[in-house]
Amino acid sequence: YFILKDLTGHGIGKELHEDPYVLNYLDRPIEKTKKFASGLTIAVEIIYSMGTEEIAYEPGRKWSIITKDRSLSACFERSIAVEDEETFILT
Repeated sequence: YFILKDLTGHGIGKELHEDPYVLNYLDRPIEKTKKFASGLTIAVEIIYSMGTEEIAYEPGRKWSIITKDRSLSACFERSIAVEDEETFILT
């Protein structure tokens, strides 16, 4: 299995996809990762593939993304609201 690192989570606000982009893997020690600020709403998206981690866009379709080897893949997503004292899982 591979995590598709080219596809990330993101902030949610006036636009569907906003900063910050939220990686679906650790790229540094956890102690050095940024903390989310209060008032932020994010989509955490983890996408796995049973084959390659390389992606391609389905010809003629704007939002259809496939793995280059057309292997099985799945997306797991949660929308999260960060507040001062608590974090809420919205979906």
